[in-house]
Amino acid sequence: MTTHFAKASGAAGTGDGSSEANAATLVNCITDNVILAVALAAGDIIYCKGDATISYDSAVYAATAVAGTSVAPISVIGYSSTIGDDGLVTLSNTTARAHDCISVAHSYWHFYNFVFSECKDGIDFTTGNIGVFCKNILGTSCTTTIKVGSGTGDPPVLVNIRAVSNTAEGIECVARASRLINCVAIGCGGDAGIVTGNSYGATLVNYLSHGYSGDGFKVTNVAFFVTCLADGNSSDGYNLPDAEQSHFINCAATNNGAYGISGGADHEVFLHNCAMNPTGEANTSGKSVTVNIRLDDAEQTADPLFTDVSTDDFSVGSSSPWKAAGNGLGDAAYTDTVSFMDIGVAQREESG
Repeated sequence: MTTHFAKASGAAGTGDGSSEANAATLVNCITDNVILAVALAAGDIIYCKGDATISYDSAVYAATAVAGTSVAPISVIGYSSTIGDDGLVTLSNTTARAHDCISVAHSYWHFYNFVFSECKDGIDFTTGNIGVFCKNILGTSCTTTIKVGSGTGDPPVLVNIRAVSNTAEGIECVARASRLINCVAIGCGGDAGIVTGNSYGATLVNYLSHGYSGDGFKVTNVAFFVTCLADGNSSDGYNLPDAEQSHFINCAATNNGAYGISGGADHEVFLHNCAMNPTGEANTSGKSVTVNIRLDDAEQTADPLFTDVSTDDFSVGSSSPWKAAGNGLGDAAYTDTVSFMDIGVAQREESG
């Protein structure tokens, strides 16, 4: 394993990436430019210092000839001043949404701590779609923050992803068994806050989709939703056009312009402690009567009393009837929250 160093103000054509003092540009590192002191290989780590905004007039393509492996991925990690500080590195297009910021052609590339501003796609994994992992990514005014193509190998995992004011989807992920954890999509256009296409077995945990011109979530195959909220979208909160079976645990749909949840009569939807049309925050058309709802146990109909929707704070306070009204379960492998007890997003931390 080799550690390479990049920074926004890296010396193009001279820095060989061998140290912070001799940092290369990010494009030289991730395209395995021959200027690197040691050629890029599986298992390598690239640290990128965000000492300035990185602006490009064309896509930054990740190495077309280099792939990671399931036990030795290639990791690209941003930082502000000290390695490990989780500081964000900003990349933008010179011409708004003209090109992808990063386009990944091979599998097992991991990205941490990046902001993509006015890019076409922040990161395009259309072909390099196996073993994708991204954490702490913000996309603002892009076309799509992250796009993952279909694949049948190790599924993608996306953690702490935010998409704000994109012109299309917040996140588009059509790989099988995708995992989206602690994600937020606000005020975007396109089809939906998240589109999972043919992503059979997708799991979404603690995901907020708010203020879309389309659906909050559009899922066309079997999916599992845990503590998700679709709020204030112009169309349906959850649109399940071809999903034969979907499961919702501690989820909610509020203030959407059409149905809270919709789908065909032959599609089974299992609701566990959900709120798909609560009083005070009702959806325009309620719930679709065509959805074949099963296990509609303990559905919450009371007003959630969100903390402050004007600032997009959809947490529930101590007086909310949604507090501790959900099923207790955890996903400690991917989140900092041990147990999900409330209905909706912005879970309070629980022990046990």
